[in-house]
Amino acid sequence: MNILIVHSTLSPPFGRGGVETVLISYLKIFSKLVDSGNYKVDLLLLKEVTESDLSFIPNNINTKFNFRGLSSFEEMFQIYCSIERKKENYSSEEKAFFESWDDAITNYCNSAILEVINSGDHNLIINFDNYLDSFLKKYDITNKLPVIRWIHSDTNFTIWKNDLVLYKYLLNKHSYFINICDEMTKKCSEVLLDLGINKPILTLVNPIDKASIEEKLSHQEKNVSDSDKVLLSQDYILQVARLFDYKDHFTMLDIYSQLKQKGVKEKLYIIGDGPNYSKLEERIKDLGLEGDCLLLGRRDNPYLFMKYAKLFIHTSWSEGLPTVFLESMVCGTPVVSMDCPTGPKDILGNGRFGSLVPLGDKITFVNQVYELLNNNEKREVYIQRLPEAIERFNIDKISNELEKLLITISKSVQ
Repeated sequence: MNILIVHSTLSPPFGRGGVETVLISYLKIFSKLVDSGNYKVDLLLLKEVTESDLSFIPNNINTKFNFRGLSSFEEMFQIYCSIERKKENYSSEEKAFFESWDDAITNYCNSAILEVINSGDHNLIINFDNYLDSFLKKYDITNKLPVIRWIHSDTNFTIWKNDLVLYKYLLNKHSYFINICDEMTKKCSEVLLDLGINKPILTLVNPIDKASIEEKLSHQEKNVSDSDKVLLSQDYILQVARLFDYKDHFTMLDIYSQLKQKGVKEKLYIIGDGPNYSKLEERIKDLGLEGDCLLLGRRDNPYLFMKYAKLFIHTSWSEGLPTVFLESMVCGTPVVSMDCPTGPKDILGNGRFGSLVPLGDKITFVNQVYELLNNNEKREVYIQRLPEAIERFNIDKISNELEKLLITISKSVQ
């Protein structure tokens, strides 16, 4: 079976996020399938492949095509043009400028996808997020070539419902829908039913490579910088996420400020980069937390900070299946999270494997964190349950489930 995976990049502008981390885990799984002799896998990244990217891509997965991926500048320029073309305060000539550049870059990528599909002998295409959508708006794919749509966030369903005509057309061009948690599968079924689309909908949770994390953690333990030694010697709670609005770090800062007022001594470390960095710096100053709340910036493998944190806290109002929870739990640190619509409850077992707080309830969040910081016995209960919590996400288990799906698809198109 020859498989083509289409995605944008493994190195987005503000650092590797959950989707990229999950794709890297699946590339390990696909690599083993290739070694079995029954599969060939091509990975088409629409953005420029960096040296860092190559270090995560197994040698037996092909990434070499007659296509130069978009540079970081071209990617950011297209994002800028796609935003500006929708604004009403431009003249028709100015709007035409932004539209022409946005469309030209999109057409460049579409031409590359078309060439790869036409030149390859693929049996299956995986639209790993939504980066095949622009192509599918313009081109049809034969029914003999099934397309899987991988859905990583519940925000997709809102987007679909806001443009029913477009997405009924686009989604009908997919053969299978994979969601990453049960709550998302339920929502996906409801939306597709409203659209009159009757296609197989499956759940395949994000795999976690426990052995790989432990290996990197061991390496980090032996190579700690002096500055990190100082940070790690403190008592602290941790958050890891890109600094986007939906992650709601501002609520987290309000919660931490209340914890300080209750006498909490632990610092708050926030690892991640993003457009809200400067605004968060200002909020930290406004709350008088400069010495206690530290923005540590982007770190690709924050496992050492996860290991030595007392708690991992999360206040996002939208998620898919947050991989950082699993990483923190592998490192032995329990999680306190807002119960946003999908993701946290699946990983935390409705509160059995970590503290789940009603979305937006700051008071309960403060009380839960305060109790766990001051009640070692209760925190230890969560810690003892972590191995059980992560077992469902074991990479070998997910590998078996994926291969069963691929065999089913292969039989259906013969």
